[in-house]
Amino acid sequence: MLECTFRHLSGIGPRAEAKLWAAGCRSWDALEEGQANGALPKKVTARRLREELDQSRQALAQGVHQYFAERLPEAEHWRCLPHFPDTVCYLDIETTGGRPPDDRITVIGLHDHERYLPFVQGDNLEAFRDAITHYSVVVTFSGGNFDLPMIRREMGIALDHLHIDLCPALRRVGVGGGLKKIEQAFGLERSPETQGLTGWDAVKLWRRHINGDRKALRLLIEYNRHDVLSLLELGRIAYQRLREATLENQELPVVKPRRKRWDETSQLAYQLRERRKRP
Repeated sequence: MLECTFRHLSGIGPRAEAKLWAAGCRSWDALEEGQANGALPKKVTARRLREELDQSRQALAQGVHQYFAERLPEAEHWRCLPHFPDTVCYLDIETTGGRPPDDRITVIGLHDHERYLPFVQGDNLEAFRDAITHYSVVVTFSGGNFDLPMIRREMGIALDHLHIDLCPALRRVGVGGGLKKIEQAFGLERSPETQGLTGWDAVKLWRRHINGDRKALRLLIEYNRHDVLSLLELGRIAYQRLREATLENQELPVVKPRRKRWDETSQLAYQLRERRKRP
């Protein structure tokens, strides 16, 4: 899909890209060979186009994800998913659930198709700093508004990765709701001991752990592991549906730019939603 993409080229937006595809120009090679058939915007020069296509090929061959992370709109980062197969990770965090700025990360769960790695406050949380540098693509659910801003704020990590937020990505193809609702819609099952647990339960499990409950941390990590495992399957579904809709020139909903910062209002709203899920 990435080699059919022109959105990262200067002067080419969604309409110009759709016109190129409609004119039969559906690859970097076709565009460079002059198959645009008049669909290119007038401000796009042939020289600049060749330079940027050369840069794109080089960045892809060398695995320089930052090139595409900077030039593609974040809502279109999903197009890169299969092009960095060995450096994709799926990520979810748990927190103490406090009021900002007192909320703290308790667990960061990470999966890379081979293994699940939990990073736990008071144990190995700092090891996440090195671990995340081995990946090019980060896949989350609502991570643009919660997980990644929390990690940046608390741990001071830049996170220049390609980011695929499955919440708005799935919403664009008609799949809405929270993670647990979407799991049920696609028949994704959890273990009996984590079935029905919510984000607020994760907060309470951490508090039990702090108070000496030895089983609470194990259950919290198991809950987080299932959150992350769901992202693997939902990522595959989102990519397939977005790819089909995009190449068929279906009109997808416009994705509003996410907040650049995790502010107090958005965090309080998240916590309120979680508390409403309490039995």
